Amino acid sequence: MTLLRRLIASSPTTEDGIDAWTAEADEVHRTLVSEYPNVRLPVEVMHYVHDADIRVRAPEFAATQDLKLESYIRDLESGVLPHSDMTRIALGLFGKGVTLGCSTTLLWVVGFLILLGLVAVLIVRGAR
Repeated sequence: MTLLRRLIASSPTTEDGIDAWTAEADEVHRTLVSEYPNVRLPVEVMHYVHDADIRVRAPEFAATQDLKLESYIRDLESGVLPHSDMTRIALGLFGKGVTLGCSTTLLWVVGFLILLGLVAVLIVRGAR
């Protein structure tokens, strides 16, 4: 995962280096995908590749992305396949999905509340 560490170390801090870095980062991503075809990298890795301009403008965002990528690198180096913090929900035809930027816990809570509402409706209808 030296390639991913190199991305973090070389990530631009000014707008001047964004285009060259992004080209290099795209090449690193292609290399990882071709060399490790059975490893599905979390979507945040691709976001890292394409968000250099945002990291330059927002240091807090940069720090968050760097920490997330570092955690994925540690997972990979310890033999664990990292999981995305994003949640993909299948909507529409042919199993296509939409990636939602919220936590899995939040989705479980919302789903549980919907289920409770449905149970309440059934109870009320059964009481009639």
